[in-house]
Amino acid sequence: MNIGKFTALLSAVLLSTTTHAYQFEAGVSDIEGTTEFDNIGAGTDIEYDSSSTAFFGTFHFNDVDTSTGPWAEAAFLNKSSSISVVSSDYSNKRSDNDDKYSSDLKGLGVRGVFGSYFTLEAFITEAKGKDNDNWKYDESVKSIGAGSYIGKRHQIMGRYTRTESTEKAVNSLGVDEVETDVSVNYKSVLNLGSRQHLSVIGSVAIFSVDDDEDTVGSEVEFGVVYYPIKNLGIAVASGARIADDDDIGEVTTSTLTLGVSYFPIESIGLKVVYTTGETEYDNDNPSITYLDSESTALELGIQFRI
Repeated sequence: MNIGKFTALLSAVLLSTTTHAYQFEAGVSDIEGTTEFDNIGAGTDIEYDSSSTAFFGTFHFNDVDTSTGPWAEAAFLNKSSSISVVSSDYSNKRSDNDDKYSSDLKGLGVRGVFGSYFTLEAFITEAKGKDNDNWKYDESVKSIGAGSYIGKRHQIMGRYTRTESTEKAVNSLGVDEVETDVSVNYKSVLNLGSRQHLSVIGSVAIFSVDDDEDTVGSEVEFGVVYYPIKNLGIAVASGARIADDDDIGEVTTSTLTLGVSYFPIESIGLKVVYTTGETEYDNDNPSITYLDSESTALELGIQFRI
């Protein structure tokens, strides 16, 4: 038996063992990244290596039917109500000295769909971090969203998010910062026929930061996931964030994400995601030097459904 026939037979066996429904899912992801800053004054670059591990679990209040479309989009297409938890740790280290930072995050989220259309979502996360210079960092994120499905495959949501962060050295008052975001988010899963689907996501947001610089700005994101078959997704997404304040000037951050998700069987999902980003500072004050940066990250993930 040649490799092609064996692969086809194995896939058929795996697919035939699926149950077409699940109520609980959990997973883990590992992200390894690098950020490089342009050290204009010294003429050399500064590089940080980062690592993050995240665990999540989601309980759906009703069975999620996977026969309605792409397996990765089952919860969305089923208009599922659920509760989720997440836990993650993060660390980064400068490559040419001992500078390092570490943090851990805990989060809780809920999603409710009422009358098959009206949707409410809310989540909260708490993160604590520290570096080896005795600086400590706390961040709290609270978000609430409301919206509605439009038919079976489209949804529009409005969302308000408030992020409170504090950084301080030991025995100091520290620096407080509050960011508020208001966004409009859209998602759809289109049936292209012949088992093919296309998921489209987009969002537009405005934000302001209550700090010494009184930062304001906007953010745009857009992405698509093409499903040639129900258990395989190929994703591409891009985003841009523009912030402006009195001292720094304009700061532009752009990202590009490429990803692949694959379910060998309905109860196991795998994903690979590659992200590249760039931050640029545009200011006319020669006495202030901010470092442009470029970053890359690779994420590997696995999830289980029962």
